[in-house]
Amino acid sequence: MAAKLEGGAYLSSFVDAVLKKLSSLDVNSTPMAKKLADQDLLRRLKLSLRSVRPVLDDAEQKLIRNDQEVKKWLLDLQDALYMADDLLDELSTKAATATPTQRDPGNYSSMCHSIVDSILEDSDDDDYEMGVADLVDKLESIVEEKNGLGLKEEPILFPFL
Repeated sequence: MAAKLEGGAYLSSFVDAVLKKLSSLDVNSTPMAKKLADQDLLRRLKLSLRSVRPVLDDAEQKLIRNDQEVKKWLLDLQDALYMADDLLDELSTKAATATPTQRDPGNYSSMCHSIVDSILEDSDDDDYEMGVADLVDKLESIVEEKNGLGLKEEPILFPFL
């Protein structure tokens, strides 16, 4: 993981890609996506990503100077981004493969309920299986840490979203 971080603007591009996926997600495509949107989790995820994006250039510069606190922060952010990306991939896949009755937000079959519940539940196995609410909370916590690290916001020259 650290090797990817030392390669420059890797996380900046990754945040942009995750934001693009999040913006293109149709929240009415599946009951699961609708429930996440209704719980305001997708909006909070987008706000966290937009908040962290402007400081990444400064963080990556401090990483070059071997700032260990910033390195840990970037690794934590990278882990959370991977989880968010996996979640969005799963939501997109479910939307693409859903039958017309599964796409109907008013049709909450027992199968769809169990899918939503399994994603929203906390898991004891490992970080990648944590609930969506925990993922959003973790990302918000990481974003808050940026202030304590003295990271400066850099202007984004080509905002995609």
